[in-house]
Amino acid sequence: TTSTANTNFYSAGEINNNNNGHHEQQQTEDDGNTVDIAHALQTKIRGESEVEALGARIEERQQDRITVIKSVRKKFVITCRKKSLEENRDGRNLEMIKFTTLKKWRDEIILNTQKPTSKSWVTIKKLFGFRSTDEQLLGILEKGIEIVTFQKDRYFYFMDFNVYYVRTESRWPWMRNSALLSVLAMLFFYTITPILFCYIAPDENICPTDPTDQNRSYYGAFKALYFASATLSTVGYGDITVSKDSDLKILIGMFYMVLANVMLIVAFSNAAGSIGIFDNLNQSILKWIWGNDDSELVYKKVRRASFLRIGQIAVTFIFLNWVGILITRLIITFGPKSEEEKDIKMNWIEAMYWAVQT
Repeated sequence: TTSTANTNFYSAGEINNNNNGHHEQQQTEDDGNTVDIAHALQTKIRGESEVEALGARIEERQQDRITVIKSVRKKFVITCRKKSLEENRDGRNLEMIKFTTLKKWRDEIILNTQKPTSKSWVTIKKLFGFRSTDEQLLGILEKGIEIVTFQKDRYFYFMDFNVYYVRTESRWPWMRNSALLSVLAMLFFYTITPILFCYIAPDENICPTDPTDQNRSYYGAFKALYFASATLSTVGYGDITVSKDSDLKILIGMFYMVLANVMLIVAFSNAAGSIGIFDNLNQSILKWIWGNDDSELVYKKVRRASFLRIGQIAVTFIFLNWVGILITRLIITFGPKSEEEKDIKMNWIEAMYWAVQT
């Protein structure tokens, strides 16, 4: 629960009442000028549309947040509580500290960051993509001083500040980039598959020896990678399965399928979050259907939110299936074929069936 202090979301204004007791569509700005209001949801006058003003204020705060690792945020809150206890020994008002205390703390962090040993260590960490805890903490304190100075207050309400102006990120560099995390997950899965079925727990079904006289050492590994693709995509064609001649291999197969589902969630969810092609395409389609009116009322935009999500799913589904159809047709038409495969043909309907199934 956050305090209600310093939560004035509304600009200066006044309400003019006509003889019928209804609000006139006008508001008085800070400079004294009277501005016509097209609709109540476009005013910041208290009593007219608190929703509009509150939404604008929250959006402004979210765009202006400080991003730090979790340990820095935790250290910030714990230290603020300790300083608050020192200032308020009676146990009251433990969600704020004096502005002078905040500035003194900021100055201490600045002195700490200027030490030669600290600078050298920070430089080494940055080379590997890690964050400096002191620099991030300094950024939080600088932002807090900026907010308190703007509000002309004597106290820093750190609990409110922590909610509205601070967000966290992972301390590990590879966890911050969704696309990189997706690639790393895929590489791990495709690397562990041939190692597992060719060396740790050899399985002739998944990693067979080369049946020809060429004795290709990579033959089994390629088969294992194909098995990894079929398992990761949850298609499971059934042409290659785990050997069931021992309980150990069955347990390994069960573990492998669970691992595949975990990698599927990690890889594809992060990839979907990092690629905006489908969202941009969907936005363009919706703007073409409904038009692009920035002055449209908020409640109408909210009503269309469900259509936006349905549109994202539909656009993504159609796009991916068309890609699958085209790839299938190209492989069947122009790809290399053995003697047994040269007579294989696939029409558009069969290609669509394959794409949807995959």
